[in-house]
Amino acid sequence: MKGLIICGYPGIGKSSIAGWNNCIDLESSYFSRDEKGFALGDWVTRYCKLAFDLARQEFTVLLSCHEIVRNKLKEMKDTKSNYFCPPVVIFCPRADMKEAWGIRLMKRYNETNLDKDFCALEGAIRYWNSNMEHMTKQNFPIYCPMSIDYDLRDYILQIRKKEVCDDEQTNSSLEQMAGVEESSLDVPVVEENTDTSRNRSE
Repeated sequence: MKGLIICGYPGIGKSSIAGWNNCIDLESSYFSRDEKGFALGDWVTRYCKLAFDLARQEFTVLLSCHEIVRNKLKEMKDTKSNYFCPPVVIFCPRADMKEAWGIRLMKRYNETNLDKDFCALEGAIRYWNSNMEHMTKQNFPIYCPMSIDYDLRDYILQIRKKEVCDDEQTNSSLEQMAGVEESSLDVPVVEENTDTSRNRSE
């Protein structure tokens, strides 16, 4: 088993690399709603089961980062032997990238005018702090880009070396997020609102 599942925060570039190097982007909206836009029951189980099946066939599967998806993946990993479970990681912006990521998502929505991209933008603006906090609770490895401008393909290659090949000698340049971190990198450091009482995923 050499596959990998990556839960990617909105705007990381999942759709832009679909088909590259055995990468498959499973767009969650195709599973959660029918052709008329009505919500489908228990879509998340089918969604995550397909991701596991594809990862077992050595694909790198890019999933949404919704909280219900992360919870289901954790549940599935907890109830199966490690032999049958591909590695699951989260790829998301650092907590101090709120402003820059909001601009990124705004540009995407202006280009696509899609409802799902508007929801992603709204979620990032209103629920950024709680989203960042909740993503640390499943104990999945969390990787963040070093700056707002990056090539996701480079990160996927490094994540695969670390998580799939288990190469302890790999000197990865990836950051692992542990809450809000100070940064001297080329992204704006934004004063975070400490009100995280709202509980909603992206």
